[in-house]
Amino acid sequence: MLFSMSRPRSSALLALGLVLVGAACATNATPQSTISSAKKTIPASSAEVEKTSADAIAATSSAATTSTASTTATTATTSTTSTTSDVVISEGEPVYVADPADDASVIAADAYGELTDGECYALLTKRGIPFAKVPSARGVETPIRFTGLLHGVDIHGGEPPAERETSPTEIVDCRLALALDDFAEILSDHHIVEAAHWSIYRAPPAGAEGPMTDHPAGLAMDLGSLIEADGSRTGVLEDWRGEVGAKTCGNGAYPVPATKRAWRLRAILCATGAAHIFHLVLTPNFNAAHHDHFHLEIKRHSKYSLVK
Repeated sequence: MLFSMSRPRSSALLALGLVLVGAACATNATPQSTISSAKKTIPASSAEVEKTSADAIAATSSAATTSTASTTATTATTSTTSTTSDVVISEGEPVYVADPADDASVIAADAYGELTDGECYALLTKRGIPFAKVPSARGVETPIRFTGLLHGVDIHGGEPPAERETSPTEIVDCRLALALDDFAEILSDHHIVEAAHWSIYRAPPAGAEGPMTDHPAGLAMDLGSLIEADGSRTGVLEDWRGEVGAKTCGNGAYPVPATKRAWRLRAILCATGAAHIFHLVLTPNFNAAHHDHFHLEIKRHSKYSLVK
């Protein structure tokens, strides 16, 4: 199912709950609303970045030097980029950027896929996403690890907690991290406290060259199960209740048998697809290779979404 460029964000759709199973993916032209008004500014795409005038440059420089304590509190730095309030200063030139959550015409996944490294790191910091940079991970442009919860949700792999800090499968590209932050907000609204994945990063094959995609780029996650606060678990393998080729979302899409867990899992998946925070959302209905997980992926410089 291919979505149009007017695809909505997540928050307005979350309240639909299970109704999304029957209609979310059939109303793609509906105006979208914000995921969170608390989120700061983000580049919609590299083509939409607006450069400021010389007066704005001078004003920004003056404000940045007024108070050392204030600058320390409001500035996030990378090797080439720092942020002050809503301004990204790259190589001495201020650039104003817009958050997809503030613009109904912006597709979140597309915007994330267009971010430069500096813009992406700055947005992680502005959102307050807990992360640590990874020195290097072959194939990953901006490798990080999560160091805390996202909207109260613990996204992790299957290794024991003590091993996750060094596990390569926990490495994630910054751009996917932003999408997972949005996804965690959807999960939180459904009272999910843990999202267990099979893997995120998988090292590229030996000898592979050029830009990587999906798992070798740290841009895809294979989600296996969701856990609630009381410890109850909903697994894709056990609870999806679909079949290859069957409709995933929209009118006529439903689990068989239609258990409570199956309906809930379907509602979360379809809300995620309708929010367009990932370019690819693949389920067991796509093919046998996805029988036990959801594949959630961001693509670089892409302009489409697929939920299947």
